[in-house]
Amino acid sequence: MNNEEYNLFVKNKDWEKLQNIRITSDLIEYQYNGRFLIEYLLEQGIHSLDMDRMASYNQPMATFYLKYNILEPLFDSTLPIFLAKVDGKTFLEIFLDKLNNNDKMKLYHNLRKNNYWLFHENEGLIIDIYRKKGIKLPSMFIRKKFIFEDKNNSKSDDLIIEEFKEAFNEEDELVIKTIVSELKKSLLVNRSRTIRDIRKLLLYKRDNPDFSFSLSDNSEGSYSKIDKSLKISQYREGVFNHEFSHFLFEQLEYNKDSGLINDYEEIRKKIDNIETQKVIALYLNNLHAKMEERKKFYENEYNQKVKDKYKSIDNYIKIICQDYINIKVSMVLLATSDSSTLGFFIDDKNISDVVLEFLRVEKEEYINMAVKNEFSYELILENLLDALLMGKPFDSLLSCKCMSGHGYIYFLGACEASFNECLANYDAIKKSSKRYLIEDLRKIVGNELISFLDDYIEKNREDSYGR
Repeated sequence: MNNEEYNLFVKNKDWEKLQNIRITSDLIEYQYNGRFLIEYLLEQGIHSLDMDRMASYNQPMATFYLKYNILEPLFDSTLPIFLAKVDGKTFLEIFLDKLNNNDKMKLYHNLRKNNYWLFHENEGLIIDIYRKKGIKLPSMFIRKKFIFEDKNNSKSDDLIIEEFKEAFNEEDELVIKTIVSELKKSLLVNRSRTIRDIRKLLLYKRDNPDFSFSLSDNSEGSYSKIDKSLKISQYREGVFNHEFSHFLFEQLEYNKDSGLINDYEEIRKKIDNIETQKVIALYLNNLHAKMEERKKFYENEYNQKVKDKYKSIDNYIKIICQDYINIKVSMVLLATSDSSTLGFFIDDKNISDVVLEFLRVEKEEYINMAVKNEFSYELILENLLDALLMGKPFDSLLSCKCMSGHGYIYFLGACEASFNECLANYDAIKKSSKRYLIEDLRKIVGNELISFLDDYIEKNREDSYGR
């Protein structure tokens, strides 16, 4: 995109006018001779305060600053800037390579100061990146449990796992650990199917090198056919297999003219009746009652971790308070996994109250995520039932609790959405050690749906079809 007035500034090397244009974002929107306008300024070392402010929160602008080694204005950039990927690496990794040790610690100070909660949520990743750059940082917080801490994640790897690691060697270590953990569990349940799945991934990656994985901030995931990206949770088992099913269906399998969705809809409509809705509501209420009972166990587990690390919760509070003081935190935003946000301005009078709230949210998040993981496949079954009823449980149209689903509007958006979700949930359960949940499903909806889904998976995803 060109702008004749801006082009004239570049031709005449009128850098002062160019850097003071009214709309700063135009510098990264318009080009001259194949280069963005901002590049002509930055290669001269020229940048304005407005440009600096924009670089602190705008990823493309910050990336240009990094490219031309204009580093000082970036020290106060928001943490999402540093966590974003640039050419396969995090912005933080590339930035640290340009700094001496004193500046690396200055940046570490600012990352905590500017968004303490987001730093808290990404502390492990940041510590790992700094460690690779030769700086060992302390771990301050009680982290939510990662799924790759499971005992099945042994060091000895299958050759097919090694092939996967090699193909996706540009991914973050945490991403790889999470997916490898899930693949190993699936190999134990159905080895031939899992190998087949990995082969499909490797072939797709070969033909689409821009395909990538990423981690969500919570217990959910997503697949984007357009962006060629698959987002998974590091905190909850089964999410990878659920999203991978979406990848298989949307990217490799779905034929709109096959009649598949019509056949599925005939079965689904027979299930979606008053009597079955009552059975589903009772099942889901019993599930959530069990989940509520387990919260005390994980509360005790969290408390024990605090005791092991800091001897007492009071010591933990004192350490975080002192950290707030040391780095001069003026405001804390607490963003929870249910998308609610709490904001607090800090002064000498309320600092301990803010820290107490900070640790309350940390504890609550730890408990909720641990419970969700323990009951992950039960929640996947809940998601399946929600898909069969076109979002009624999630939209609170039944007398039951429901935390995993999409709602009616989502299913209204595409004719295949209900089947796609139902299949993704069923396939994830089939790959798990909790296959008894399929019998729970059979008791609720009967044999016809299960036979239909099994037949689809056998024809499209197993290597035994036709034998």
